Order: sequence, then structure tokens, then C-alpha cells
Amino acid sequence: MRIFKWWPYFKRQGQDCKLQNPNFRNVYGSITHPIYIYVPGFIEESAGIRSLHYLCHALNMSGHPAWLVIHGTILNSQVTVSGYLNTPTLTQEISNTHHKFGLVPIVIYPETIPGNPLNAQVVVRYLMNYTGVLGGATHFPQNEICVAFSKKIAEQYDTNIPVLFIPPIDIREVLEFKVSGEDSHSGPVLFYAAKYRGFIGKPELPKWTMKYSPIELIREGVHKHSRSELLKLISDSSGLIVFENSSVITEATILGTPVLLVKSEFFNELIAEEELGSIGTSWSGEVHSFEEIEVNPDQALNLYLDEINKFEKDLEGLIANWKITAADSDYLSPIVVPNYDVLLSRHRIAMAAQIIKNLGFKAFFRVLKSFIRRRVSYAFHR
Repeated sequence: MRIFKWWPYFKRQGQDCKLQNPNFRNVYGSITHPIYIYVPGFIEESAGIRSLHYLCHALNMSGHPAWLVIHGTILNSQVTVSGYLNTPTLTQEISNTHHKFGLVPIVIYPETIPGNPLNAQVVVRYLMNYTGVLGGATHFPQNEICVAFSKKIAEQYDTNIPVLFIPPIDIREVLEFKVSGEDSHSGPVLFYAAKYRGFIGKPELPKWTMKYSPIELIREGVHKHSRSELLKLISDSSGLIVFENSSVITEATILGTPVLLVKSEFFNELIAEEELGSIGTSWSGEVHSFEEIEVNPDQALNLYLDEINKFEKDLEGLIANWKITAADSDYLSPIVVPNYDVLLSRHRIAMAAQIIKNLGFKAFFRVLKSFIRRRVSYAFHR
């Protein structure tokens, strides 16, 4: 059964525009290609994972049916989604039904996922980080549709790749802690190095910052800070030291906390500088006190709000092209939904091999330790 079996009749009758009436979609559903997003369960500590869940929500809210394909977690057989988002999870029954009606799915994978685990005919590769930084692939098949998270990432892969920047933080959470006044940033200096510890090792703080006795922000393990604790610490802090690209940078700049960026081979530019600017930040070696870092929380907030509005428009433009590709594709067999309880899936083994190849065994064992700590703590502390 073809997806557009009714389309020739309506086209002959000159009803093309009337078919776009959103009331039809709201009552009878969307006659369109579904979108599957391959992602772990919702974890608030990961901006990348959050962004993919937000993408699924945004698609559904704009009339483009989307489902999450959750891959397994440790010590937790329950599929994890946010209670605030419209993010249904794909079942085998739904997948079979899409196949029965000829609804060719568009499958979105982040760049860290090796290959095409779902054997999809139409693949969108969402490049959310720089080439190989987190152990991901550096090249992708020509038949995949590549989209970059930011302009900086697009430039590294290919300047012709379109950009879909998903603002990764719920600005409402941050604004609850946005205060004004001279005494609002008198708290301790903080530092953040979560992925850096996993992929590189122990962070080395700039010497001039040692006099502040910086306190580390913990986002995994039994001692991790809750979301509200983290934002309160950042809003009160007199300075934040960061060793990697992270959404905590954006949160700090909106909250008016000066951010010192520690440059390394792992981190030498802001991943979303073209989208969100760099006001409120300075690189190590450029300043020797937090007072030298110029902050402008209102400007940082306005840039972020602009990107939220831009995201919706960019998404619509990209979807139109994806669906043209899907319309020209055959749907030979239904996508098989993975077993949520499988710990060592084929793609996890492939990811481990990529990390070892690109970053070495030491990085692999550090990443493995961090992964287990995060999953175990999340399973027992939800």
C-alpha cells in the first residue's frame, strides 16, 4: 500500500493546498513518512541525548510523526523518556504497520553510532561533535544525508552540510536562577571536566586559578549534583573553569557567570560559537583573573532565544528534503526494534572498537568506567 495512494486524485481535483489544512492532520493523522531517532534513554546530564529527545518532541509537535528507538541501558530494563516531552518509543507493532502501509521511515543516527544498526533505507547522520572526538567515525557512506549540529562542525566535515542547531537546554530551568546585583556571584569558583576525565584523564587547572580552590561540578555517580543544585551553584559562582564543550558554558553565560575555557587538543574552540557567540568566556592564557572576563547575560540570553526561533524554521526546510528521498525509496522489510535489555549490542561493540582505534585503550577504559558509573547511578537514583 503506497503512502500517497490518494494523492493523484486530489492533484487532479486541484486540492493540493486544501490537503495541507492542519485540521485534517490533527483529526486523521499525517499521511507522511515516519521518523525514527536512535538514542539512549533520556538523561538530563547529557546535552547530546537531551537534544535528540527534544528533536523527537519538536517533530511530533509540528505534525511530523516521530518515534524514539531506545538502545539498552545497564541495570535498568525500563525505557527512559522525559515526562515533559511528546516522545513515543517505537514498538515492533508500529514498525510493522508502517511497513504494511509503505511508510518508508527516515532514521536519524548521531555520528557516534557506527554503521546502520536498524538497516534503514533512508539514513540521516546527525553530526553532533567534531570528527572522531568521542571515538566516532570520520567518514560516512555517500547515500547518507548528513546534517551538522553547528556551523563549526559543518566546516570540519564539509562546508556544504546543512546545519540544524538544537538549543540543548530548557531555558525555563535556567531563568529560574537568573538574578541581578553585585552580590549575586560571590560563591566559590567551579570547574567542569566530565568528558575530559573520560577521554583524556585528570584535568590540570591553570596555576592562577588554584588560589580560588575550585570545586568540581559532578554530573554522574553517587555524588552528582542534581539539576537544580548545579544551576544554583553556577548562578552563585564567581567563576567557572571548563575543559570541554558543554551546555554548562551556555548556562553560565546566561546566568552572568564568567567562564574560563582551558585549551587543549581535546578542546580548542566553542562548538556553537557561530550560533551563541562567545560573550562571557575567555581562553586560558588570555586572562589571569575572572574579573577580566566581560559578561553580558542579557546578550547571551537574546542569542539563545533567537536560535530557538530559528530551529523551527530550519527543521521544516530539512524535513522536506528528507521526505523527497524517502518517497523515492523502497521499503523491503520492516525495521526490527532492538531488545532494550541487551547490554552488549552489536553497535556498542563497534563503538568500543572505534574508541580504541581512534583514542587508544586507556581512553576506552576511562570511558567504560564513566559509562558504568553514570548508568548505575541513574538506575538507582531516579
